[in-house]
Amino acid sequence: MIKKGKPIRDREEVVFFPTAARWDSETNHWCLQISGAVYDPQKIKMQKKLMVRVLRRILKASNAQVESELFQNRIRPFTANVLKGRAIPIQIGSRFFDLQKRTKRNGHFTANVKLTPQEVDSLVEEGAVTNRLLNFNLILGDSDDRKISGRVHLLLPGGNSVISDIDDTIKLTNVGNRAELLRNTFLRDFEPIDGMADQYRKWADAGADFHYVSASPWQLVHPLSEFLNALAFPQGTLNLMVYKIRDSVVRRLVSEKWIGKAKVIRKLVRSFPQRNYILVGDSVERDPELYAHLAESFPNQIKAILIRQVPDFEMAPSRVKRIQSQLSGKSFKTFAHHQELPDSLPFQNS
Repeated sequence: MIKKGKPIRDREEVVFFPTAARWDSETNHWCLQISGAVYDPQKIKMQKKLMVRVLRRILKASNAQVESELFQNRIRPFTANVLKGRAIPIQIGSRFFDLQKRTKRNGHFTANVKLTPQEVDSLVEEGAVTNRLLNFNLILGDSDDRKISGRVHLLLPGGNSVISDIDDTIKLTNVGNRAELLRNTFLRDFEPIDGMADQYRKWADAGADFHYVSASPWQLVHPLSEFLNALAFPQGTLNLMVYKIRDSVVRRLVSEKWIGKAKVIRKLVRSFPQRNYILVGDSVERDPELYAHLAESFPNQIKAILIRQVPDFEMAPSRVKRIQSQLSGKSFKTFAHHQELPDSLPFQNS
């Protein structure tokens, strides 16, 4: 028996993560994954107030910077109280679904919804599905007039996917400098890497689907989504990390979490084994080694690896040679500027 969850109150926030749906040929259904988190931004515990003080000291932030709308919006999900046992009812077109899953101790929820092809066709007619992008809304109480939406990408079994890192690959973060990383995260507008949005749109026009994967914590899903939308990056799934509650905000951001990225990419490739994958990352940390290891694990699916050479963190020739030998002739390319990347999908001409 499933316990009845508590409804979402008007002061509580719900964030949905952009996910992918897969086609199940055995049941002839689309399997949609609906996932996200629920938190109360108005309830801040003393421990988290102390965390903000520590962060402010590391940032060397002024009163004006800490009181700014940008800082407050970025820090709010980190200081908020995550909520357990909340019910997540959603509406897709004219249909209503109780996800039958309640938020866990960390405030997160994940549930599956199955739709037949006929149901998807009806949702297309209703306007709830456009270009294989399915939109849904959270069902709230009668007195709550907010609109909280999510989306799921109906990903075809076959095709081409670009799996892209975010920090220092398409967004300037300066992961190699802790102080600058934190300032770029909390005090500054996100700055794009020149030309990458245009490059990705070219690949999208060539038929690629996109998956953005980052070691950043899930609390940055809203500002990162806004960044991607503002720069007109192709729509795609957004996979961020879920850390333990006891981890501090500073530790979540500066710790190397490449193992978590590997887990996300492995799950994605295994869920869509018939697709071709291009992995795009940068030279600051472990992306080249991580991607090479994944290419060894999935030699038929991963077709190309592209690594942005970040100034002051360029790959040494010996490192490049070592990875190339590990890949046994598979397409591996480093680039400093987007002009060095092909307009067509990299492996098509290899």
